[in-house]
Amino acid sequence: MMNNINKVLIVAAEPSGDELGAEFIQALRDKSPNIEIRGVGLDKMAQMGVKSEISLDGLAILGLVEALGAWKTAVKRADEVGLLAQEFKPDAAVLIDSWGFNLRAARAIKKYSPNTRLIKFVGPQVWATRAGRAKTLAKSFDEIWCIHDFELPYYDGLGIKTQVVGNPAIGRAIIGNKNNFLKNHNLDGNKIIGLLPGSRKKEITNVLPDFIEAAKIIANKFDDAVFVTIAAKNVREMIMPFKENCGFNWQIFDEDEKADAFASMDVAMACSGTVTTEIGLAGVPFCVGYRLDGLTFFIARNFLLKSKFVTLINVAADNEIAPEYLQGDLNAQNISNYILKTLSEPNKRLAQIKAQNLALEKMGRGSDTTAVRAANLLLK
Repeated sequence: MMNNINKVLIVAAEPSGDELGAEFIQALRDKSPNIEIRGVGLDKMAQMGVKSEISLDGLAILGLVEALGAWKTAVKRADEVGLLAQEFKPDAAVLIDSWGFNLRAARAIKKYSPNTRLIKFVGPQVWATRAGRAKTLAKSFDEIWCIHDFELPYYDGLGIKTQVVGNPAIGRAIIGNKNNFLKNHNLDGNKIIGLLPGSRKKEITNVLPDFIEAAKIIANKFDDAVFVTIAAKNVREMIMPFKENCGFNWQIFDEDEKADAFASMDVAMACSGTVTTEIGLAGVPFCVGYRLDGLTFFIARNFLLKSKFVTLINVAADNEIAPEYLQGDLNAQNISNYILKTLSEPNKRLAQIKAQNLALEKMGRGSDTTAVRAANLLLK
């Protein structure tokens, strides 16, 4: 362990970073019980005994108007982070997620505490959009901990130390109990098909109608097909109008049954997002559907999107393991063809699961958790 890492400042200005910050705090204490940690965060870091020393109210930025309105607040809070570093004099400052705010905070820390080692924990998605952010980040930080190895080339030649700590979602994965789920819901002997239309209203309205039409085709081929959706209360409310009179066996379960439900699925259709990694970890072969409005997709595809794929498993493999049906390719026929073929050809199903598992290993499955790997990097 490096003897000069005795004091650490951790900054996490949004819920995803706060959760990772709490895990990181625990990993640091496990390895170095006497380390002094102070921070700026939310509830989960506070539950670990690191209460936020700066208010983060007003920084929940969701859109352009909100961003413009919060700009002055963000600048003020970032400067306060710098002043905290000046008083605390940490050996290292670890800034998690929150690209915009933490970039300002890093510059403030460098101004007020120039000897502090500045680390960005989880970088911006330079592999997907805005590759130029890598240069901006390299000017403000000493080190970046990436969550995927395919991010590394974007930082080549920029003079910033880069290391891979893995995807946090992988270390949090819980293996569910298939048999319990099937027994508890009287689903033994059925084909269980995931119908996972996303959690945002726009995702649901853009994707779910095609998923429903695909489900009708599949149900006509397999009368033992049961379509399973996992949804929080607010998402359930958005989905229920689509479920009425759908004409097939569609069951919706709460998130507390997610792991068991995923473990029971034979195959799934999923909106692009974190859920694709989760069902991949559960050993479920899947296809992806996604649709944006025409102008947004044109701008994203031609000016922003740098990756060939939208699904992390595919990006990690540099291959379309899970079929991606985007825009006009998202239709009932494509989705149902994939599901029916996967259900009817066991070798095809097993081959996709094997390929997904190889990609997940590249993403960090089977190694230490992201927080533990990060703690090792800081303290080695």
